[in-house]
Parts: sequence; C-alpha cells; structure tokens
Amino acid sequence: MAGPFSKTGEEILDDTNKYRNIVLEMIVELRAIKPIREPQRELLTAPPIEIRLGTTFLGGKSKFK
Repeated sequence: MAGPFSKTGEEILDDTNKYRNIVLEMIVELRAIKPIREPQRELLTAPPIEIRLGTTFLGGKSKFK
C-alpha cells in the first residue's frame, strides 16, 4: 500500500465488512456532492401551525399572573 488513498472504493468497503467487528475507531471525512437544480417554490410546503389559547396550571396555580 503506497498511501492512505491508494485503495479503491470497493476495497475500502470489503475491508469495512471484513474488519467491522475488529476496528475500534474509524475516522473518515465525507463530502456531500449535490446536483445543481433550479429552486421550485411548488415543492416547498409550509408546516401546519396550531395555536392553542388557554390557561396552563402548574401545581394548582396558574403560571400567568
């Protein structure tokens, strides 16, 4: 092995499956690669908002004065 980046992805996965119960700690750096796409407002949905009005009692006393 010439360096830390000399293994192929398949070799790394094979080693992970082979040594998964042996490795105590594995440190990796992941980078997300997302495709560029046009923003589409119709795909955004607003979460439901619920407002409840009332009194909350804690220990027999209202928390509001």
